[in-house]
Amino acid sequence: MEKIRIFRFCRFQGWFREIRLLFPVTLLCSVAFCQPLHFGNSGDFDSHEFYETQVLSCLLKGAFCNSNKLTENQSETKNDFPPTMSYTDGPYTFLRNFPISTITPVVTGTVASCSSNPSLPSGLLIDNTTCAISGTPTVIQSANSYTITATNQYGVAITNVNIAIMNQVVSQVYMSVLPGYYNSAQNVTLTTGTAGATIYYTTDGTNPKTTAGGSTFVYSSTVNVAVSKTIRAIAVKTGYANSPVGSASYIINGAVAYSVGGWVSGLQGMLRLQNTFNNETLSLSGNGPFHFGTPLASGASFTVTIPSTSGQSCRVDVDDGGVNKGGTISGNFLTVAVVCDGDIIAASSKTNYTSTTVSGGYLVTDNDTGLIWKKCAQEMTDPNCTFVGGGLTWTNHGISCYQLNNGTGYGGRKDWRLPTVSELASIMTSNTPSVNTTYFGSPYNGAFFTSANTNLGTPSQAFGFSTSGGSMYSNLPKTASNNRWTDCVAGP
Repeated sequence: MEKIRIFRFCRFQGWFREIRLLFPVTLLCSVAFCQPLHFGNSGDFDSHEFYETQVLSCLLKGAFCNSNKLTENQSETKNDFPPTMSYTDGPYTFLRNFPISTITPVVTGTVASCSSNPSLPSGLLIDNTTCAISGTPTVIQSANSYTITATNQYGVAITNVNIAIMNQVVSQVYMSVLPGYYNSAQNVTLTTGTAGATIYYTTDGTNPKTTAGGSTFVYSSTVNVAVSKTIRAIAVKTGYANSPVGSASYIINGAVAYSVGGWVSGLQGMLRLQNTFNNETLSLSGNGPFHFGTPLASGASFTVTIPSTSGQSCRVDVDDGGVNKGGTISGNFLTVAVVCDGDIIAASSKTNYTSTTVSGGYLVTDNDTGLIWKKCAQEMTDPNCTFVGGGLTWTNHGISCYQLNNGTGYGGRKDWRLPTVSELASIMTSNTPSVNTTYFGSPYNGAFFTSANTNLGTPSQAFGFSTSGGSMYSNLPKTASNNRWTDCVAGP
């Protein structure tokens, strides 16, 4: 019985210091009075050996021996140890000014605090108790490693996460076969609107990684769907933010279900749609057709909304036939019209530029994006950006930028081009003129900068920006030349 008394004696925390001082004597007493026959049943709560091992554990643990931990019916749990932590889907590449999907690590044990070194890119936050990363990045950031440290009273867990913030995004992956019910096998083609992008996909419903391995495959040919499954796909390209993950569920010889989708136009950057029936979200990064990944049963009522965009005004609207943004489904519903014809929210000022003269070329480097701009528009002469009159059509704008690559190239560069919408948007401000005239030539008020992007809904029109206030337009006639300007771009 002495071993039981010693065990109970340990449970009184107020006598703990005396026990540690008497450790040698206590240990000898335990051995002298509690001689075990064997240690084979030390895990049995009713055995002598269990109490003996608990006495030794209590004495060796010091401050961690307390009445809540050493009882006959409770042993140590995983929360008594340092945490472990891992982020499973990295590296991560996000789009500036677009809210990220929360990155939640796999954690075991408790977390008392969590921190990042160095601090995460501006706009991103780390939760102090879950180590989840969320927010909306606001600055361009090349790929960088961040050390995440989780702590509790027993120790620390340290892991690294790689994050990059880009100003351009790969167009989402589109599945050639709509999600839904089918009586036979389907062959699904995966495509993205961004040339040179690589598509990775899974067929087990898990999120694809950005490298092949495990359940993630590199797309090279059509995917055969002979049994019910969900395809999820992502497209990546160096220098771009990864596309949002596209998803489509196929039901083979199962319950009848229908697709919800439509068409998006005027989009630059990203937007997120939501189906209110099941709260499914869909992120888009390119114009053209779209569909939600989860088909709906006949009779389901739904509405499509826009929870967030990357700084552009978009709306869910009626289509050309007057069909609205939702209803009760009784067949494939593919007439949801998403229109992005509002302004890009231009910055109030933009000053992070560097002016240089290289090989007779007058250049402006955007230190935020790494893009190289020609100081003077094509309708101006170097070096003072004097307007020479006339104007160029959309086609001739593109030709004039390309011709800068002749010979040794303008400013020693041979990669000049007409800028994309997102590239041109990066130098726009809400002022008049809409470019910083300390670095660029001053255009006429009421004119427009043109971009390389065509309005897919109306191919005869192009996107551009007002020289007054930086408003974006999706309906600039390509054949017009009056009051049209071109700032050619190269790099990064």
